[in-house]
Amino acid sequence: MTETVELDRRTFVRLAGAGAVASTAGCGSGGTGDSTATPTPTETGAETAAGTETAESPYDFFDAEQAAVVSTLVDRLLPGSEDRPSGTDLAVVRYIDRALRREPFYETAHDDRRFQAAYEDGIDRLQETARALFDRPITDLDDAAVDDLLSQVTERSAPGWEDVPTPNPVSMTVPSTAFVALLRDHAVEGYYAQPKYGGNVDLGGWRQAGYVGPFVEGYTPEELKPPWKSMAEHEATKTRPPDLYGEFEEGGGS
Repeated sequence: MTETVELDRRTFVRLAGAGAVASTAGCGSGGTGDSTATPTPTETGAETAAGTETAESPYDFFDAEQAAVVSTLVDRLLPGSEDRPSGTDLAVVRYIDRALRREPFYETAHDDRRFQAAYEDGIDRLQETARALFDRPITDLDDAAVDDLLSQVTERSAPGWEDVPTPNPVSMTVPSTAFVALLRDHAVEGYYAQPKYGGNVDLGGWRQAGYVGPFVEGYTPEELKPPWKSMAEHEATKTRPPDLYGEFEEGGGS
């Protein structure tokens, strides 16, 4: 039986458009953080074997094996090059992990916790497919094999993935078996989102895209309640990445 996850309109639009964004970022080649944090060992590749034990997990939602699988997949969806950091270079897995645990800021806000089951089931399902096709788990595959796996799943030619439906604009649902689409969407978000959400380390995604601003911090629910501060008072409380209003403003950076 296919399990479905309800989508709000914002999520459906994001999922529908993620493919075009991901392709420009190098897709498939053939909660609160800070902007200065570095990727975790799992994300940098120092710890990629499934089931590797660590003294303390850097993740709240993923276990060690799940994090290793997601790291492997993310780096094929957003591979690095000489002039472009990979997804794990920018801590995209940390972004996804926090998103799957983060409570919405207000009642009607987007809530990614609804996708927890889709990730858990999707990772297990994709692992079974990798073993059926290559007789190895995902973390033991080379880049070409991971690309082949992702291509077969997205093209619905992999065994067991032939009948995966696409997001439905009428019912606003997406099946939990559409794990790769969810992962791609979250990976692109984490690559380009504000660093405070866990990804885009040192503004690497913005640098790669040549984005220089504006930097929109937004408002918390408390800040929307009267009495309201003046714009100058509000702006004085916000913390902006120094690079964005430093070297970028002077025309430097890359």
